[in-house]
Amino acid sequence: MTTLSAIIRRRLGELESAAPQIRAVLGAIGDPANLTFSQALLLYAVTLDLAPDVILDLGTGKGNSAAIFALASSKLSKPRPEILTFDFAPSWKKRLAHD
Repeated sequence: MTTLSAIIRRRLGELESAAPQIRAVLGAIGDPANLTFSQALLLYAVTLDLAPDVILDLGTGKGNSAAIFALASSKLSKPRPEILTFDFAPSWKKRLAHD
């Protein structure tokens, strides 16, 4: 059994409980090409299992993975990890100026 398979088995109940909320978050962001539901479940499970102090999200895009990291982090006991997101794509400037 791979490490990832073991994590999924350990976290299966939590994944089933969180699935509707994960779907809702991804639906609200509306960028399914950059993070699928299955990928989001994996990020959620790994975040819960590792309980990191810091999460570094490179290439934030519309924030799919950052949102899943935040959702999973909210289920961890304190201290919750610090989530740092970075994206150098010029689209952020356009998006911020438009909003």
